Amino acid sequence: MDIFLILYILSVFSGTKFEKKPKHFNSKYFSFEQCNVLKGVFAVLVVLHHISNQTNSGIIFNCLYHFGVFGTAGFFTISGYGLMTQLNNKREKYLKIFLSKRIGLILIPYSIFFVVYFIYGHFTNGLSIINAFSSLYNGNPIVTNSWYIIAILYLYIQFFINANLLFLKNHKILFLISNIIAVVVYIFICRNLHYGMWWYNTPHCFLTGIFLAMFENKILKFFKKHYLLILFGNLFFITFLYILKYTTKRGSTPNYIITLFFAFALSGIIPIICMKVNFTENILMKNIGKFSLELYLVHGLIMDILSKITICHQNELLFAALVIIVSVIIAWLFHMPINKLCSLYKTRITVKS
Repeated sequence: MDIFLILYILSVFSGTKFEKKPKHFNSKYFSFEQCNVLKGVFAVLVVLHHISNQTNSGIIFNCLYHFGVFGTAGFFTISGYGLMTQLNNKREKYLKIFLSKRIGLILIPYSIFFVVYFIYGHFTNGLSIINAFSSLYNGNPIVTNSWYIIAILYLYIQFFINANLLFLKNHKILFLISNIIAVVVYIFICRNLHYGMWWYNTPHCFLTGIFLAMFENKILKFFKKHYLLILFGNLFFITFLYILKYTTKRGSTPNYIITLFFAFALSGIIPIICMKVNFTENILMKNIGKFSLELYLVHGLIMDILSKITICHQNELLFAALVIIVSVIIAWLFHMPINKLCSLYKTRITVKS
């Protein structure tokens, strides 16, 4: 199984360019192109993480069991940064169609996969429509791993409200505080509803992206001045927290608190690495990044189907290989019509505005 992790690491750094000179930094560190590649990187990481949860082979592959948070932490960081950057640049114009655009572009693919999962669940387990819709709020959505979709919708809505009430009135610090409160409320609700810890151990990384975009110039200036110290200090912090996380009982309160800081440290290392590494020429991850959402949503279904096939159940290498290959192909096939629908939808709401 370790071969998959090795191949993944090689694919991540394929075609990358490094700024080797001490005072030279990547000007596209968090550009749209860079973030698109990162989406591909994080999507594949999430797939590998979920595979590691169902396999036992490999010396280092099972470490991914503890690094699944890196994938979702990355997604939340990119989302927060993207929203805040657009808000900084476009302000009222951006918020005018914010909800219809952002939520619509999530609900279109999610609705399609919801129907697909319902059909599969209905014919394999007798899933009813009532149970399917109740899964959206009982902590166990039928679309595997789609807790992320529900979380990001919540974050988008509260971001929109806070932006209108506070940011546009130049109450930037209150805007940041209100976003922090909203995340704390989300965590409180999830914990009290007894949702799985994965629901609420990374959404706070959304704040990392917001904070980075709000104070970007000052942060970059400080990072450039003390780059190596910050880089190695962050890596040391990540290693220290990983050891603590590994040695505490999964699901316990201490483990959760450690995981919160672990995810936060991982979200912080992303822009730090991107300041020196240009991923934009990574063709493989650039293309996967285009359908990263579809890959995220479909791979759970593929895993469930393949796990019921005897030969895949008996051969973990075959199971892992097929999950990756089939998930990528199916995600790409879904992306084509979904992308067309989303393009038509964006055109319609833009014309209306």
